[in-house]
Order: sequence, then structure tokens, then C-alpha cells
Amino acid sequence: MTEDELVVNFFQFDDTWKGGITVRDIERVANAYDFMWTEQELSDMIHCFDSDRDGKLSLEDFRKIVGRCNMIKGPESS
Repeated sequence: MTEDELVVNFFQFDDTWKGGITVRDIERVANAYDFMWTEQELSDMIHCFDSDRDGKLSLEDFRKIVGRCNMIKGPESS
């Protein structure tokens, strides 16, 4: 995934451009793809990666998740 693709994916979750991905955003996207998680599981996902503890994932938090999953293409692999 390129940096541009990362930003596009972030805003597929944060479709109202509020600056972060909330539990409701994850739930909406998960339901669209037939994933079912409990309210607690969704809250845990946010809590695990929410660096500033505001209850939502920032673009930087999302970037860290994607990077941790080795999904980012560096300039040398373009």
C-alpha cells in the first residue's frame, strides 16, 4: 500500500472527515464486509492503538497499524 492508498483507506473509515476512526466507523465498515465483532472487541481495537486516548484512531495511529502489518510500500519498492 502506498502512502496515498493509506490515506484513501483511512478516509473510507472516517467518511465524515472528523479526523479519526471511531468504534462506530469500524463497526460500519466491518458490517459492510460481514465481519461481526462485539462492542467490547471494537472498543479494544481502538484502545490498543489510540495514542492520545481520545477514543478514536488518528491518521498517524492508522499508519502505525498498517506499518506494523507490513502493508506499506516504501519508495524503494514502488
